[in-house]
Amino acid sequence: MRHPTAIAACAVALASMGIVACGSSSPSTSSGGSSTKTPFTVLAIVASSGPLAAVTASEMQGMAEGAKYVNAHGGIDGHKVQVVVKNDNDDPTTAATVLQSYLSSGTAPNVVYAGTTSTETYAMEPILTQAKVLSLQTATSDQTMDPAKFPDAFSLASSSADFYSDATASQNK
Repeated sequence: MRHPTAIAACAVALASMGIVACGSSSPSTSSGGSSTKTPFTVLAIVASSGPLAAVTASEMQGMAEGAKYVNAHGGIDGHKVQVVVKNDNDDPTTAATVLQSYLSSGTAPNVVYAGTTSTETYAMEPILTQAKVLSLQTATSDQTMDPAKFPDAFSLASSSADFYSDATASQNK
């Protein structure tokens, strides 16, 4: 079953990454001497196994479709979008370890989709901030949405406080 909201959110995430990333990567030359552009890499560290696997599968399907659409329209400033998915089993320690390992491999992602839940996101945000890597999240935790602590983190959702104030305002009408 498709979840239009998750698919739309991921497509919007990829489109917003395109706005941020335009002109951020430089072309490289292949061994054949022709100019090619390095891919725009989206690293998704998510709970792709366990109880949240169905939710994550929908998010990743949306992200894959968003990448397919962007690539069919020339990529991001000519760079094809490549989505790399890593499973953290909904474990914050695993999420941080997987992220650290990926960053240590010498291949820096252009953006990280940081977790399925706020606990995963919160474990990764300090590492992403230190590495100055842009990240996107759907978590609604006020801890993960603190621009003073995590200036390179952007959320596709409203904060918990916003949800609460919206719900309270609706009840008082």
